[in-house]
Amino acid sequence: MTTGVLNKVLPKAITNRKKKKVELTAEETNFLIWNTSLGREKLEEQHKNFLSNHANGQMTKKSFNKMMRESHPGVNTKKLSRHIFRMYDTNGDGFVDFKEFVLALDVFNN
Repeated sequence: MTTGVLNKVLPKAITNRKKKKVELTAEETNFLIWNTSLGREKLEEQHKNFLSNHANGQMTKKSFNKMMRESHPGVNTKKLSRHIFRMYDTNGDGFVDFKEFVLALDVFNN
């Protein structure tokens, strides 16, 4: 199949997945600093860490489930993970980007 045909058949979230930008804009950085308890240095550190685990800037359901299992060893986190993922994925595209991740994590931690 050619790319043109794939774009017509596959949902946009799938075809655009690799095109997603991973660097934070100044506007996004300022928004996250203003709306979370993170300072600029900590935010940049967290972003770098997020990208080291999710190079395309998006966390999949599978990697989210893995993170939950590692955070709660010995606990069946499948159902809990599904519900929490929905809360993190605020735009409903099936992925959690860094902004969604930081905002939700900050709410849970505070």
